[in-house]
Amino acid sequence: MLRRAFDETLNRQLRCDCRVSSDSVQRVDYEIKTIEREELKAKLDRGDDFKLVMAMHEWGFRVAHIPGSLHYNTVDEAKQDLDLDDEIVVYCTDPACVASQFAYRWLIEAGYTNVRRYSGGVSDWAAAGYELESDAASDAPGGAFFFPDRPTAGG
Repeated sequence: MLRRAFDETLNRQLRCDCRVSSDSVQRVDYEIKTIEREELKAKLDRGDDFKLVMAMHEWGFRVAHIPGSLHYNTVDEAKQDLDLDDEIVVYCTDPACVASQFAYRWLIEAGYTNVRRYSGGVSDWAAAGYELESDAASDAPGGAFFFPDRPTAGG
């Protein structure tokens, strides 16, 4: 029961407003390189030097993100912080959300050479029971935001 409540809460709070039908997405001439959840978790646990970027709007980032994630409100912010040879992993909410696909494409077309997409996103991370960070506690109704049965930090 708590699991279902968590899933419903997460889906409502992080609903990706960037979902599009597959026929409206322009085909690209390259294959998106991906990273799986367990490899990403291992990289974070080891403290590997890479940039984990959540490709969602600011409010989505504040609601829940993978610990250590970066967020940029503008392309200029990203350009200032990311080097062309940085190892970068982009993600959003789930496989159906295209925000991380658009971010991946932009990075590749801008000359970034070491980019991968974590397609499972926040939903897959939470489903594995891994910690999420939240900066939205002060903005949530009733003054608190929480995920039932899920560890969180910062909120």
